[in-house]
This record gives sequence, structure tokens and C-alpha cells, in this order.
Amino acid sequence: MTLYLMRHAESTANSAGILAGRFDAPLSDAGTLAAQDVATALSRRATFSRVISSSLLRARQTALAVCERIGLRLETDDRLAEQDLGVFNGCRHDVARDDPRYETRMGERWNWTPPNGESYAMVYDRVASFFADLAESDSSDGSVLIVSHAITMRLIRACLQNTAPSYPTSVASNGEIWRTSFVRPGVACDVEVLRL
Repeated sequence: MTLYLMRHAESTANSAGILAGRFDAPLSDAGTLAAQDVATALSRRATFSRVISSSLLRARQTALAVCERIGLRLETDDRLAEQDLGVFNGCRHDVARDDPRYETRMGERWNWTPPNGESYAMVYDRVASFFADLAESDSSDGSVLIVSHAITMRLIRACLQNTAPSYPTSVASNGEIWRTSFVRPGVACDVEVLRL
């Protein structure tokens, strides 16, 4: 199957410099417009059999724009949610960076667990579980759109490319879309960044 993986459009947390994590921020006005533009572009590029999103509002709003455009029902899965940043959910970036409990080194977060939160390893485990279930439930040659979050997408990429515990340190931009051919977990996939 062909997977299209998308980070949600700009949220109010993104525009305010806030680490959203599990803080359930809606899309900003600009994000709402961007989601509609992406929905139009995606509807011209592929025929989707499923649209699956994180259950967090900003991802659902982004995915719903696509669903409304193409006439599909939205499916949600909590395993696609953003990393639980614990005490840093909803915290401003600058405040978090000044807190000694916050890991600022992007390449050192695999085992780092924010107080009352989850590590990258924990996020990876739930993402890997999602893709194992997807492979079992959908053996079609169709296209599936998955809408998620910045950190989660890092770990999705590590899962799809079999690089864990190594993961990309760059962050997908709001509305960024990746495409890959997916067979099953354990089979490394090339991931292409789409320009719509």
C-alpha cells in the first residue's frame, strides 16, 4: 500500500511557540486555510481508501478537511498521538529549554522521559504497534493518509526505515507530507517528501 504521512497544519500552539504535546490545541486560522489547501491538492494526487488520524484536535481538524474533500469517514487512533511531554505539555519552548529536566539535545531523547510523560522509545513502541496492525488489516494496493505530529513522525520514520533507536532529528513542518510504499514492519521503506 502507499502511505501518505502528514504532520497536522499549524495549530494555535505552534503559532504561539508552545510545546503542545498532549495539550489539545486547535488549528490556527492560517492552519485551517492550509489544511483546506492541502486537502484540495491531495484529492488531485491520490485516491485514498482510508484516512487515519491522531485523536488530538489539531490532527483531526487537518484530516477532516481531507475527508470532507474526498468523501471518506475519518478513523482515529491514539497510537498516532504526539509524545506525552508530561510537565512540559502546553509549556512555552523558551521556558522548557531553561528547565534542567528538559532534554534539549535532539539526538539524546530515545530514553529520556519527561516527568509524568513518555520517552521516544515508548512513542516508537505504540507507532510500531499501529503499523503492525495496519499491515494485518489492510493488504490492499490503495493509498492511506495518516495525519500525526512532529515527534511522532520522527519515530514513524524510524519505524518505516528500520533505524531505531536512531531517528531523524529534523522536524517535519506543519502540513509536510511524506509518501512511501509500505508492506509490513521490518521491511525498510524509502520515504519521499512531497511538494504539493
